[in-house]
Amino acid sequence: MSHINAKGPKQEDQTRPSNGGPESKLDLSLVKATAGLKGLLASYTFENWKAGIQPNARAAALSFFEEPRSFVFWSEIYGSGKTFAACAILDFWLLKDQGRVDPRTGMPVYVGGHQPFPTSRQHIGGLFVPTGDLLARIRATYSRTDGETESDIVTELQKTPLLVLDDVGYEEITAHARAILYRIINARYAAGLHIIITTNRSVEHLLNGQDGLGGASVSRLRQMGDFVHLMERDYRGSEKTTTHISNAPSLRPS
Repeated sequence: MSHINAKGPKQEDQTRPSNGGPESKLDLSLVKATAGLKGLLASYTFENWKAGIQPNARAAALSFFEEPRSFVFWSEIYGSGKTFAACAILDFWLLKDQGRVDPRTGMPVYVGGHQPFPTSRQHIGGLFVPTGDLLARIRATYSRTDGETESDIVTELQKTPLLVLDDVGYEEITAHARAILYRIINARYAAGLHIIITTNRSVEHLLNGQDGLGGASVSRLRQMGDFVHLMERDYRGSEKTTTHISNAPSLRPS
């Protein structure tokens, strides 16, 4: 993507006291890799989000830390920054959860001046999961007689504190896939856990398309948070701009 510093700045490990004991070194690269933020994805951070690139999406993503909620980042072209936005939120979430804050201000070390998380929040961890990989992983369980099961995989995604499902709809959403995604969304809805989805499908397609998520899932996502429409511009492949469509209005209930 042309707006990304692929390597990103070097992020030095920070330390924090452990309940009054000696300071413990944190391997933040391992924390991020365990959550699925590996390789180029590890550089998708607010620090590397250049000024002027998808400002509405950036504002929405940053608002997560003042008002945690779910998001569906969507645009109908590839390369618009949907995955970048989702990864930046997850990176920020993991960074704060692992104690990587400025001890003088209590704020994340590279998002200067932004409001920190409420200190009372105790849940930690999260996962970045490409939806196509998820469905392939589940299909692989059907030909095995041992090892992880479909239920094991779905339960993990139902319970992780913050879940990113990337590229929903890139692979055709069959009736079976729709049912699996509904189980994940519904469980997180019931438990009050947030989910961040990226997709090239419009809200209308997700709601009513033959290979969409369906009304039950979309209804829950509307109650859980915001649908954010990114400008229809491919930052990854070119600087050519298609018709800019303003952000869809918030679908959250008043």
